[in-house]
Formats: sequence, C-alpha cells, structure tokens
Amino acid sequence: MKIYLFLIFLINVFHIFCQENEEEQRTEQQRLADMMKHDGVKRVVAVTEKNIEKILKKNDIVVVMFWVDNEKATEKLSEKDMNFLEVVAQLFAGRKIGVATCEILTNQKFAKDVGVKYTGMIKIFNKGRISTYYGQRSTDVLFPYLAKTMTDAITIIQTKAEKKQFDANDLPKVVAYVAEKSKELKELRNAALNFQPMIPFYVIHDAKLAKAFHLKKVNTLQLAKPYEKAVTFSSKKGISEEAVVRFVNENKRQRVTKMRLENLHSVWAIDSKGFVVPVFAITKTEEGNRFFSLIRSLSKQFEKSGNLSFIWIDPEPFPAMVDYWSQSFQIDPTKPTFGIVDVHTQTSAWFPVPADEKYVLNDMKKWVNDVLKERIPLAPMTPYQPRAPPENSADDQAETENTSDSGKGNGHGDEL
Repeated sequence: MKIYLFLIFLINVFHIFCQENEEEQRTEQQRLADMMKHDGVKRVVAVTEKNIEKILKKNDIVVVMFWVDNEKATEKLSEKDMNFLEVVAQLFAGRKIGVATCEILTNQKFAKDVGVKYTGMIKIFNKGRISTYYGQRSTDVLFPYLAKTMTDAITIIQTKAEKKQFDANDLPKVVAYVAEKSKELKELRNAALNFQPMIPFYVIHDAKLAKAFHLKKVNTLQLAKPYEKAVTFSSKKGISEEAVVRFVNENKRQRVTKMRLENLHSVWAIDSKGFVVPVFAITKTEEGNRFFSLIRSLSKQFEKSGNLSFIWIDPEPFPAMVDYWSQSFQIDPTKPTFGIVDVHTQTSAWFPVPADEKYVLNDMKKWVNDVLKERIPLAPMTPYQPRAPPENSADDQAETENTSDSGKGNGHGDEL
C-alpha cells in the first residue's frame, strides 16, 4: 500500500513538473513572439547619396534594403518588408546598428558603387566593408546573423577543446598560425570583416597546437571546406588583407554547398553560371547519409566543371518549402533524390528513383552527362499553387513567401 501511494506521489510530482515545464516553454515562446512584434516606433531611415556618410559614421553596422520606385507594385517596398526591417531595428535599438532603405532610381550612383544588382537586395556595411545578405527575409534569421557580425571577426584557438569546436563548424573557414600582436593578425582581422559571419576566421598562436592543423610555419594559413582537402595560402608578399581576400574569393567555391536559411538566395542566384544540382538528403538517417556519400563522390568527378553547382538541401530547416518543392519539381524532397535545374529557363530534370531505391554512382554519373549533352531534356517546372494555410500558420506562410522564389533566381524583384 505504501509503495502504491509513493508511486501515485511520484506520478503527481512528474505531472506537475511537466505542466510547469510546458508553461515555461509557452512563456518563453510568448516572450519571443512579443519581441518579434513591431512596437509602432519608426526607426528605419531612408538612405540617400547625400546622407549615407553621416549614417555610416553614426553606426558600426548599417543594413540597407534597396528598392525601385518605378510604379510596379511588385518592386515597391511592401508592408511586410517594412515590418521586417522595423522589427530588426527595434531589436538592436540602443546599439550602433542602423537599418535603412534606399530607392535606387534616385540614388543610382551609390547603388552601382556598392554592387546592387536587383530590387530587394540587402547590403551590410560593416566597418568600411560591404557584403550582401543572401538569407531569408525574416527577423529570426537576420537577427542572429547580425549578432554574429557584431562579434570579433576572428576566433583565437588556444585549447584542444576549442579545436573540436572548430572541427564541428561545417561552414567554409580560414585558420591561420600567426604571432600575437603581429601585423599579420591585424591584416587577418581586416580580411575577416569581408566574409563575416559566413566564412569564419580562426587564429592560432601556439606552435604545438598549430601542428594539429598542419600549419608548421608561422604566418601560414588554410581555407578548410566541408568534405574537401584544405587549400593552403601561398603569397610571396605574405599575409595582407588584400591577398587573403583574393585567396578566399578564388577558392571558396565548394563541391557541395549546404543550403542554409542564411544563404538560400545566393545558392539559387540568378547570376549563377550553368546549372544547379539540388540534392535532397537528410543525413541523420542511414539512407540519407549513404546517398549523400555518393553525391560527394559524384560532385568530385565534376569539380572541374564550372557548369554545375551542387546544392545540398536538408528539408527539415525548411518545413514550409517542402510543399513548394514537391509541386514545382514533382518529387518527394523528404527522400534522397537529386536533379539538374536551369534557374534561368525554370526547367529541370530529376534522376529516376531506382526500383529498389539503391543508387549506383556510375548510373548517376552517366545520367548527369546525358543531361549535359541534352540526351535527357529539361522540363518546365510546375507552377506553384499555395494551399490554403491552416489557422495560426502566418509564420509558415511568410517563410514560404520569402523562400519559394529561391528556386526562381534572386528571390526579390527584377535584375537591374
């Protein structure tokens, strides 16, 4: 009887704990939801060629969305765009981060000088360096992106535990062995600002630890890319911002680029050359991991071809996109599959799923060559028809609107 009562007591305690935990989760979710709501205060400013220098001097980082006022409703700043920008500005209120818009036609010289190519393009001005934000137009993606941009541009590795953190980072990354307080360290920090946060820079000062990275001499560095052999920097002039930036730009192209919420508009860029090879694989599953291993081998065989860009897509971070991919490409993106897409003509072909669902590398290679030689035609993509969203799914609907065009080029407006 006592044991029975004790079990009842434990069950009640566990039930109360679960309720409290669920309540804490609901409270945290509500707090985050409240943070993402605009408070009504207008903080976004309009940038012009006349005031840009003043705005840049006032802030450490300035985010600018460019748009065209040419009487086309599709290219004007929408209420959704403005709300997105206002919330970002609100979250960084009190910090030296400015958020702005810039109308292109009345500021053509400025837009051209900073490399604006299409309406809706977002440029980030960071301590004299200019980069393009290619991520999803949502606050919960841009906010952490900017937060990372505000941190030190380089990370110092001092222990083996920190090396493990370096190894776990699946982004392309630069690692260098330089002396403390050296001019090379300063040049590296300046170079890192050009790529922050999508290509992180790491620095080692200890000779013994540097050997673990195969950096035997001081003032040497490498660009490490996922699933590839590291590329070693070599310059007779030594480490300088200009030389390192050139080195990274020349070698940053990956055999397989992972599509992320932060880069989806660059992997499907309208100015990309050749074809995109989308690869759907959930690598935490056995079949997905096995398939992705074949894809890595396949991409290696075509790495010298500048005509193909392999893009790995794990559909789990993009739940609202699954329906779009299913309709547009007539595939099941939750299962291992790959195809070839021409983003300019909106056409594609998809490798037929084997009857036994066992993929063979030689068959995959032959199929790719057949598509490139036009033995297998590319078919028009099926026009996407959004399904009526269920109640309380405004966030999912917004994600689909922001990302579904990633299969159509830049995703925002027309190319200039």
